[in-house]
This record gives sequence, structure tokens and C-alpha cells, in this order.
Amino acid sequence: MAERDPAEFVSSKLDTKAKLDLALFFINNPHTMDTAASLARWIGYGEAELAETLDEMVAAGLLRRRGSVYMLSDDPEVISALKQVARYYATAKRSVEEMVSALEAERRQLAEEIRELEVSLDAIVASMGDGLIVTDREHRVRLINPAARRLLGLGDDLVGQSILSALETEGLRELFEQAFAAEQETVRGEIDASRGGQRLFLSAQIEPIARNGDILGHVCVLSDVTELKVLDQMKSDLISFVAHELRSPLTSVKGCAHLLEEGKVGDEVRKEMLRTIASEIDRLDRMVSGFLDISRIEAGKAIELVYETFDLGQLIRDAIRMHLAASDRCPVSAEIDENVGEITADRDKVLQVLLNLLSNAAKYSPAGNPVVVRARVEGDRARIDVVDQGYGISPEQAKGLFTPFYRIRDPKTKAIRGAGVGLYLCKHLVEIHGGEITFESEPGKGTTFTVTLPLKPPQGEQ
Repeated sequence: MAERDPAEFVSSKLDTKAKLDLALFFINNPHTMDTAASLARWIGYGEAELAETLDEMVAAGLLRRRGSVYMLSDDPEVISALKQVARYYATAKRSVEEMVSALEAERRQLAEEIRELEVSLDAIVASMGDGLIVTDREHRVRLINPAARRLLGLGDDLVGQSILSALETEGLRELFEQAFAAEQETVRGEIDASRGGQRLFLSAQIEPIARNGDILGHVCVLSDVTELKVLDQMKSDLISFVAHELRSPLTSVKGCAHLLEEGKVGDEVRKEMLRTIASEIDRLDRMVSGFLDISRIEAGKAIELVYETFDLGQLIRDAIRMHLAASDRCPVSAEIDENVGEITADRDKVLQVLLNLLSNAAKYSPAGNPVVVRARVEGDRARIDVVDQGYGISPEQAKGLFTPFYRIRDPKTKAIRGAGVGLYLCKHLVEIHGGEITFESEPGKGTTFTVTLPLKPPQGEQ
């Protein structure tokens, strides 16, 4: 041993964990003298396994043996070398423990961050307005958020099922089949997901989840485009309506102007044609003014009110006279309480509201059915009711009644002309006065529109 480093020599002899454990036990308990069976219990090994190890350590000069009792070598160099090994071991153990502790702390922090990320991801996916479906390489559902279940009318127990068998919407199933066949390509499409009488159109985009050229699954994002479809249809209807409505008065004006130009009509016919031209031009003016008002409202520009004090009862009678001059489809009468007098408001705007309501009441009633305009004062407000006995409005039709360009779709009213801007403008004009417009209706029994206006404008607005 004098020719080599004792610590190195001792370390080379401790070539198993059992030998190292025994060496550390004896160096920490230098006066121990014990049998193999007792030592086995102390350090947690089997007696037969430990007996062979003890004999090898005796042969290496690390331990001594007397009969069946083992003890630490009495060689000072061996003892010194074992102590050095013990110190190295203790230092290494502390370093490992510190490393393990640091790794454990990092693991806990990472686990917490992952948990928070999972919670955040779950919250984001669950709160998304768009639908989200994720499938694996076998086309089974791995994730479907509440929006997707709602849009597609699906239950909660879809995870693990084949997406093709789970889907009830034929159009989306076909898009998934295209995506599975297309492999690396993105598939987009628009599908009709209407059900139970509810119109619903969805835009779908299906992307492959790929890694190193291998398709691991697909992600599908669903967006509700029903409102856009409705707006697009409304735009088409509006263009069609404007083209039709403009052509009608222009044709009439052109025809009258052509006959007047020829000079072959009598005075009475000439006067009638001039009245027709004036009436058609007024209709065009009202139509254009309505569209311009809507453009101002949609652009966020306020419609200016010009306040004046006038007799509300007289204005109602004037509105009825003007309406009947343009259309005698339905008789119109007025029931005006004695307490209805002067009101301060924009006379032209109030007249526009009354003419719109009278026009609607007549158009949406069978010919000859009476229309009544009632007026009274309630406190500091005037109340006007326009009552018809027409076709009425169903709860479903009522939902979009004050929406611009909305028209009731019903076989009974299919032939009625209109752009769907009148009630929208009425509501806006009444509300900027500080008033309110409401209605009550029963299909087949008629409708009552009620307008309430303050008798005087708010302080500082006059």
C-alpha cells in the first residue's frame, strides 16, 4: 500500500454499493465488532449476500475478522483512506441532495406553471365564441369546447368518439372527410347548420396538426356567420328594392312628361299629370331622405332637431289628410282628447313619424279595414296610438321590427312594397326627442303602435 495512494486504493476496492455502505458504517462506528447477521440487519442487506461481501473486504485489508465477528482494519493508512472516502462521499451526497432539491423545486414550479397554463388554456378554450374541435390521428375527438357543442347541437360525451360518427351536420362531416383525404392541406367551407326552425350558418376551417411530415390530428375552428348571411341577403334585397322603387316613380314621371311635351291632353288631365309628377317626386324625395338619415345614424352623426311650438291635434289631422291623399286603401279616423294642445318639438320629424306609422297601418291591413289615431296627454307627455285591424305581428317577426332594412316575410305581405327603414327611423326620431315607441300586436287581429313624446324638450335643448 506504500507504493500507491491509500485513498485511491481503498476507493478501488469499494466497487459495489454494499461494500461502500459497509465501509461508511464502520468508519462512522469505528469500534463496532459484529456478526454478518447483525450487520445485515443494521444496514439492510440479506445475511448471505453480506457475508460474501464482508469476506471480500477482509481479503482487501479493509476489515478484520475474529471468528464470526467483523471489525474495522487497524491499519492507520486504511482508516485514514476510509475517512477521506467518507468525506468525499458526504460532500458528493450533499451536492447531489442540493441538486435534487433544486431540481425538485424547479419541478414543482414547472408543475405549477403547467397547471396555471392548463387552467388558462381551459378557460380560453371554454370561453371562446368560436367553436373548436381537435381530433387525433385516428380521427377521434380529443377536445371540443362548449361553443362547438352549442353551434352543432352536440352532447358532452364526445371525447374518444370518431368525429365522423359523432357529427350530425352533414356539411361539416363532408369537410372533415375532405381534410382527412387532403392530408397536409387546409380545408375551408361554409355549412348550413340550421335545425329546429332556427337558421344557422357556420364558417369552418380545418387545419392539419403535423410534425416532421407526420399528421398527428386536425384542428377545426367554427364561426357563426348567420348574421353576415342575413346582412348579405338584406343588402341584395335592398339593391333589388331600390332598383324597383326608383324605376316605378321615374317611369311614371317620364310618361307624364312625355304626354305633356306632346301637348295633346286637356287642362284637367294636364293638372292631374302635374299632380302625379309632384307626388312621385315627393315619394322619391322621402325615399332618398330616409336613406340619407340612416347613413347619418349609422355613421354616428346626430340628426338635428328644429324645435317649434305647434298644435299636436292639428298636426295629427294634417298627417291623416296627407296620408289619405296618397292612399285611400283604409279609412282613417282621429280620436283626440280635449287636453291635447300645444307641444314643443321638431314638427317635421313628428309628422314624418306619423306618416310612417299611418302608411304601415294601411299597408299591413286588408283593404277597407279602419285605422284609428288616438291622442291624449298623460302628465308631462303626449301619447299617440295608431291602431289598425290588420295582419298583426308574431313574436318571431317582432324581434327585428326596428332593425334597418328588416321586412316581415309572410305570404300575406309578400306583395307589399317597402324598404324596411320606416320603423327604424321612427324609433330613432322619437328617441332623440326623449320619447319612446312601443307596440302591441296579435296575429290576425291587428297592431297598436304607441308613441310618447315630452310636451317640452329637456332644459337647454330648445
